[in-house]
Amino acid sequence: VRGTLHVANNLSASSTFTIGGNIIPGSNNTLDIGAPSTSFRTVYASTSLIVGSAGGQVTVDTNSLDSEGSFTLQTTLGNAALSLVSVGTGDITLNSGGNIIFSDSFISQSSSTVGNDLTVSGDLLASSTLQSTGLATFYNGFLSTASSTVRGTLHVANNLSASSTF
Repeated sequence: VRGTLHVANNLSASSTFTIGGNIIPGSNNTLDIGAPSTSFRTVYASTSLIVGSAGGQVTVDTNSLDSEGSFTLQTTLGNAALSLVSVGTGDITLNSGGNIIFSDSFISQSSSTVGNDLTVSGDLLASSTLQSTGLATFYNGFLSTASSTVRGTLHVANNLSASSTF
């Protein structure tokens, strides 16, 4: 077909379907790719995937997940765990222009360094090195089974326990 091909209902291909141009919907924000019962297994993108619209979009590319506004990363099942894992010796870095808040317990099983203030509403459990250079506030308890250093002010509202150097 040279020119435009109009299909009134469904277009089916029983083998690979190859195109040489862009896939553009006929109107904005009205069409889907796949369906809940017939989803695609894998989507390959060479540069990035952009979800949302200007002012609230999330962009996923090779090395980052960026959001123009507030962003929530959560699990949607009752008590499912959310893990951030760095394979090998790489760090997991949390950078914020404001505070990083742990509304429940903070558990450090490997070395943790806090560059500014650390506030934990629940327990803080450190089984490896923990360093804080700013204000450290623990509203419930602080338990350290390894070396811990607070170079700023330390506030503990309830229990403080250290079985190694503090």
